[in-house]
Amino acid sequence: MPNREPDPRDTIGIIDRLVELKLLNEAEFRQTHHLGGSIAGFRSYCSKVKSFRANSENRRLHEALQKMLDSHEKPVSGLSPKHLSEFIPRIRTRRT
Repeated sequence: MPNREPDPRDTIGIIDRLVELKLLNEAEFRQTHHLGGSIAGFRSYCSKVKSFRANSENRRLHEALQKMLDSHEKPVSGLSPKHLSEFIPRIRTRRT
């Protein structure tokens, strides 16, 4: 079965679940987002677009958020990253 393209609307549920689990907070998200965007802003963006461009920062952020949630819900022995940036080494993190 081929990998399906991520649906930006799925990202909203992923973010909500991570926030609910207290695995994602506003400060961490702003530091990691390539433009320093907020959770609310990214949720809004995801509700309006039909797809992410291949190899875009937003797509990589979606994938990192998904990996973060998966690592919590389906833990792998010896792996327990706690910070979003641990899932997205290719995304430039903002410097404050």
